[in-house]
Amino acid sequence: MLKYTYGRSGPVKLGPEHFERGPRALSGRGTRDDDRHAFVVEDGRYVSARWPGDAYLLARRLIARL
Repeated sequence: MLKYTYGRSGPVKLGPEHFERGPRALSGRGTRDDDRHAFVVEDGRYVSARWPGDAYLLARRLIARL
């Protein structure tokens, strides 16, 4: 299935280089001291996390932007 987004000149086809591979361990969660299983996506000014287990890493990324 092809994915598209809209740019200034209309639809733009998205290829594999536009996507980021998620974590391989889906049951692991990030902790205050260990971010190995946490997953946060950043795209320009947009920052997003999957679930509460990623909150520590999300907070660190947001603080770094300030």
